[in-house]
Amino acid sequence: MENIKSKIIPESLKINIDEIMEQQLFNANRYYAESNPEISNLMQKELHQRPEEFLHRLKTRWNWHNSYYELLLEPAFEKIVKEDSMELSPKEIDDIIKIYSTSCLVDEATLVMSGAIKKYLDYNCQCINVSDENISLNNANVMLITPPIETFFAQYQIDHLFYIYLLKTKDADIYKFKEYLLKKYHAGDEKIFMSRFAKKFSHNLQMSEREILEDIKHYKIPESYKTQHFYFTLEHSDRKAIRDIIIYDNLDEKLIASNLIGVSGFLFRRKVLEYLNNSGILKNNGYIYEFNNDVIINSLEMLKNERKQKMEKNVRPYKQRGDTCAVVCMMMVLEYYKVIEKANWYDERRLYRIYGSKYMSGTPFSALAFHMAKNDLDTTIYHESDNLFENKHNALNKEDFESAMKEYKEYLGFAKNNGAKVLNGISINTNILKQKLQEGNLVILAGELSGIYHAILLTGYDDKGFVVCDPLYKTKQTRTFEEIENFMNTSIGKWFIAVNDKTKEKDRLISNLDKFSEEAVELMTKKDDRSLRYGKK
Repeated sequence: MENIKSKIIPESLKINIDEIMEQQLFNANRYYAESNPEISNLMQKELHQRPEEFLHRLKTRWNWHNSYYELLLEPAFEKIVKEDSMELSPKEIDDIIKIYSTSCLVDEATLVMSGAIKKYLDYNCQCINVSDENISLNNANVMLITPPIETFFAQYQIDHLFYIYLLKTKDADIYKFKEYLLKKYHAGDEKIFMSRFAKKFSHNLQMSEREILEDIKHYKIPESYKTQHFYFTLEHSDRKAIRDIIIYDNLDEKLIASNLIGVSGFLFRRKVLEYLNNSGILKNNGYIYEFNNDVIINSLEMLKNERKQKMEKNVRPYKQRGDTCAVVCMMMVLEYYKVIEKANWYDERRLYRIYGSKYMSGTPFSALAFHMAKNDLDTTIYHESDNLFENKHNALNKEDFESAMKEYKEYLGFAKNNGAKVLNGISINTNILKQKLQEGNLVILAGELSGIYHAILLTGYDDKGFVVCDPLYKTKQTRTFEEIENFMNTSIGKWFIAVNDKTKEKDRLISNLDKFSEEAVELMTKKDDRSLRYGKK
């Protein structure tokens, strides 16, 4: 299974991921909870829950939080963010605003329970009856707050010291145990594991095998204490619940943090702040809680308005080497969406041999639509004429036109069978082209140059016109709206393809945002959380 975390966490962060998270997130969360009156009040109310109910609410809330980030945001992460804010279309920024708002609500609703744990224990432990004829009152009080299970820190030490022991003994199970460590503590990432290991355990490598085993014993809880604790909690549901709350605080939540569960939310917020900083709209230091949520959202709205005026996808221009303008436009699209690694001469020739028209020079747009849809891109082909094309003035030989139409329609059928959409009778002008770009698409546009049909790729716009990758040139150009209007008025009609990445993961996230937002609001108004559920559709 693909390790998404390894892909989305920048390599530069992996070396110091714990320090960065501690500095920017964990301490900030606590401060945020205490400084936010609404959250602070809700935390205070949680203190009066029965231990069993508090534990249930704590676990439910974290499971709900983790399902949002792990099942929804993380798989969609790479489809949401772009390297540069200039690449973001207004529609894509609108999605980011909705995701940001929902993420904030989910975090706040979870923080109510997570932030309340220590206060809950301080308040409620003194209310639990610990009298036991076999244990002194002082020992019983200590036992109440000391579970019979190793803390996260202790178990972390035990497991990694044992790994060192296996290294020294050259045990055959060393590789299997390392995989166990990667999965249990390190988000399955080799670089994160190596970085943490070097910082915390490099000095232990000098220890002898006997010293390592002795050190392991030091971190283990005696079996006698575990037995004693078993009888201490037997038939005492409130003591068991307090025990499990402490275990959740000292083990489960630490495992969640160690495995970087929810790191997609942290990375997403950093990226949003980066967009705003680099665009000059909101200068910041990249700290998650440097500004309140309203400031961030208002700043994103400003960025969206800027992108309505100017935006540009970072497409690499590629120059054609034959009658391959349409194929080259498609290749630039395929490269941008990472269907192919890089546009090249070999693929240019190969694709033209496959899809080049048998009846005219060039490549039918329906063939492009078929190939892109087949490669899981969201593809829509637009024709201004209800009949696709009109040869009213006999611009083409009648027989050739009819043969080319038959060929075009055949590919159109293949395209539709692979998920491409076909829209005919659509008024095609510069407004609709700009609209498609604003929705986040790339646009392959058909036109005519000196009586020869030609294809260009529109990658953005500004107040003067469109940013164009013209296969006749090695660099991008700006063409005025008038120039584009004249270009697409061909002798047989107007047509273009709008193409975007297939984003089922992003669509799944977007479709669940309202649900999670509503649930978060309900939780913040102190309603029951027993209906919280999420499963992949």
